[in-house]
Amino acid sequence: MICFEDQLDDLRLQPTRASLIAGAILLVYANLRGVATLSLDAVVYALPFIQGLGLALLARAISKLRIFTGSFVVLALLPLEPVLDHKLIPEEALSVLTGRITQFFLLLIGENPSALGRTVQLGDSAVNIGSVCSGIDLIAQLTTIACVFAIAFPLRNKIHAALYVLLTPAFAVVMNAWRIVVLALVNSTEWTNKDDIFDFFHSGSGSFVFAGIAAILMGYAYMYLVNRQLKASGF
Repeated sequence: MICFEDQLDDLRLQPTRASLIAGAILLVYANLRGVATLSLDAVVYALPFIQGLGLALLARAISKLRIFTGSFVVLALLPLEPVLDHKLIPEEALSVLTGRITQFFLLLIGENPSALGRTVQLGDSAVNIGSVCSGIDLIAQLTTIACVFAIAFPLRNKIHAALYVLLTPAFAVVMNAWRIVVLALVNSTEWTNKDDIFDFFHSGSGSFVFAGIAAILMGYAYMYLVNRQLKASGF
């Protein structure tokens, strides 16, 4: 319902008998399948889209579903992380790339790191960039946010909109590399509580700090593009 919320005020229910039956079948299937879904069941990632399609069919005929295109795109992006993780992006290659970028950033701030494969060495300590730290989750989150911005506030300049979405994964990799920089710096200290701080930024809420900062920066960047468009239009 959240995905369709912006259309509720003007939405008129005009289903056909076929769309009502199809929508009801999809909703019943999704609800029953959701009850029987196991934690590792891949079908769980498709259920939000199936439920959204079912709701749309209850409102409009099959031939009139185009008005829900933006909502369908958002729902289709929900399983982006597992798709990236298992299909599109090799986790090891991404971890190695993140290690190299982390090494570069550490050099920029005056440290003397070395990187070998997915391991970043700083002094006598090292950080191993495993699947949790590879940044696939951040890529999925920020790409979804970028697509939502592009759908909710469409730009007239389609090249700018496309570049904004296409450059988002690279921005996510950079932001994740800065998180690894923090982990490497913390791990190289002699602080008595460094393990707690390391865990906070590794698997705790600290990882969401970088995700939040990245989302805010993306918001500012997109609002800049929107404001440029408004100024060009005389507003």
